[in-house]
Amino acid sequence: MTGPAEGILIVNKEAGMTSADVVSRVRRLYGIRRVGHTGTLDPFATGVLPVCIGRATAAATFMLNWIKRYRCEIRLGYATSTMDPEGQATKKASRPSLWRRFLDQSDMGASQDLEKAVASLTATTFQQAPRYSAVKVNGKPLYHYARQGQEVERPVRPVTVYEAGLLGVRADESGYPLVAVEFLVSSGTYIRSLADKLGEELGCPGHAASLVRLATGHFDLSSACRLDQLTDDLTDLLHPVGDAFCGWPRLRLSRAQALDLAYGRAIIIAEQGLEAAEAVPGRLSPPPDDSWLACLLEDHLVAVGRRGEDGFRARRVFVQPEEL
Repeated sequence: MTGPAEGILIVNKEAGMTSADVVSRVRRLYGIRRVGHTGTLDPFATGVLPVCIGRATAAATFMLNWIKRYRCEIRLGYATSTMDPEGQATKKASRPSLWRRFLDQSDMGASQDLEKAVASLTATTFQQAPRYSAVKVNGKPLYHYARQGQEVERPVRPVTVYEAGLLGVRADESGYPLVAVEFLVSSGTYIRSLADKLGEELGCPGHAASLVRLATGHFDLSSACRLDQLTDDLTDLLHPVGDAFCGWPRLRLSRAQALDLAYGRAIIIAEQGLEAAEAVPGRLSPPPDDSWLACLLEDHLVAVGRRGEDGFRARRVFVQPEEL
């Protein structure tokens, strides 16, 4: 079974680029129109950015919901307008002693306060989109309104911080404490907001000084490449689109069934063709519900879809009938 070059490219995004910049660069380099990323990274952030190419873009909807892991250094001492290093300093600590104590290794009280505050971030709660973010209101990103000095109602959504672990503390070049924290969070969580919240918990304003996305689902930095490492032969760097559905229950197809799905027809499935979801390292979001299956012909992903009273229908198809 053959087809055009397509799949999932794991990019290690560099600082100073938007996620849209990465997509545009890939489009220009390879002359491919169907390219999309699966979760925005702030310009100051680096790390894992899965980019879907060709028909793999049909998997992006499912990948957007993957759990993500980050390492963030949070600077204590002052807050910024954007909650990151690109904004203007706003609220400052009333006394230098409020942040200097966190650099004093002999101050056990400060160490305990810090550990307690970091642990308190592990929760399911509601988070309001930052003023400087790409979330759209009335068709325009929030940062557009912020730059114009306009206030609009910002969306609020539920988020879950599964893990928040303190890694250490060091001083930056100006003497401010940089608190390193590793987070495992649900999709849509703003780490900048967690940095701001940590400052509030400590009574000492703070902001995200640096941010690295370590993993998206089961894709991590070990499988990522920088844009300057891209080669002429893109296919050598692509992960098959089937990797987006690791951890889903599977349906093994006959060629006749695969052709039916490729043509948009429903099929009747037998229980003996079903396989339980495999265990996958890392934390993945499951299918939308138990009726969803990933369908394979031999080891090739044909479609994903759901069972219903009238049989099984594909919701996303990843092959053309002539490729089967």
